[in-house]
Amino acid sequence: MSTSWLQDAEGANPLGGLADGSPWDAVVVGAGPAGSLAALELSRRGRRVLLLEREVFPRWKVCGATLSPGAQEELRRAGLDALIEEAGARPLRVIRLGGWGSQVELPLSGSVALSRARLDQVLARAAQEAGVVVRFGVGVRLGPVLQDRRVLDVRWGARMEEISARVVVAADGLTSGLMSQAGIPSQPISGARRALIGLGASLPSAHPAFEEGVVHMSVGEEGYVGAVRVEDGSLNVAAALTPASIQRSGGAHALPASLLKGDGWPLLLEDVGVTWKGTPRLARSPAAPGAERLLAVGDAGGYLEPFTGEGMFWALAGARLLAPLAAGVSQTWDPGILETWTRLHRRQTRRAQRHCRTISWALARPAVTRGVLRILSHAPELAGPVIRRVGAPLAPPTVEAPCS
Repeated sequence: MSTSWLQDAEGANPLGGLADGSPWDAVVVGAGPAGSLAALELSRRGRRVLLLEREVFPRWKVCGATLSPGAQEELRRAGLDALIEEAGARPLRVIRLGGWGSQVELPLSGSVALSRARLDQVLARAAQEAGVVVRFGVGVRLGPVLQDRRVLDVRWGARMEEISARVVVAADGLTSGLMSQAGIPSQPISGARRALIGLGASLPSAHPAFEEGVVHMSVGEEGYVGAVRVEDGSLNVAAALTPASIQRSGGAHALPASLLKGDGWPLLLEDVGVTWKGTPRLARSPAAPGAERLLAVGDAGGYLEPFTGEGMFWALAGARLLAPLAAGVSQTWDPGILETWTRLHRRQTRRAQRHCRTISWALARPAVTRGVLRILSHAPELAGPVIRRVGAPLAPPTVEAPCS
């Protein structure tokens, strides 16, 4: 797909023609899956929407690069299911799961592999085509609430502009700057068994043993690592590892490669100059998913260690759930909107994360995981119900009316 539309946007006025100082109906900060889909849904509801992103696309993100059936269903409900095929997503047929000397092959139906660079690009373009003004390479700082709007300071190259919106949607990631500036930074999730750190890389070439259509995954006491070939043939590697094990390994790249190699896959790092990226500790959540005229979605609203594609599912489902509420913000702020979003967000999070908590609990206990792998090596069909349920579509929730 051509990136000329991105380059055109980069050279434009960040105010998008609203230099008269009138507020946007909504400003969405962060053009990942949650931000782009929220912006698109708001625009479809007749709102004037500005989508701002700090990075310049296409960009690479640490991500498992797997779209589960649930994530695909959210795109279908948004009328965007054709984007998956157009983006070149590759069907996934199996998970090869290894650990502690055991390896098992589990059937995987309905999931596809698609890099975040590609997914983010096509979703941002879909938002623009729906009428959203999209701007890249923009720094944003949250300002105060002034009567009927929330102020934002926008940095565009050497320029600083002040804009405002009836509502701001924070979709700016796990350690959301907007949420911190609102006085509600993310904190470790209470009760999480362990807080892992994400690591990832994209390898342009890798050993042919890493087949297309297969999620290669290894688990160990250090955490877990997965590798999958994406739409351009490159190998996407993503890991969730304990901070102590990374420190002991002698380098960010060494531990993921070691885990995979220990389960019989070839050494990964044949490519010189491959850059590995990391994340903050994964199990984090803010005290509340927003504030006055500020609503958080995606990782900015909280994140619990996923397994095979649930993170993007949660982001897309949350965006569609948020849009009707954000579209209802008017000149008069109704505190019931935030109260309703808090209830809906917690309900959706509990439903989506229940099974991932169970898997995370098992992975954190070597004896349990060893036993499960031994059982599955003889009867892999026993994993079927769990695989089908994790990341499966959820029934569309009913958006409640705000409290009066």
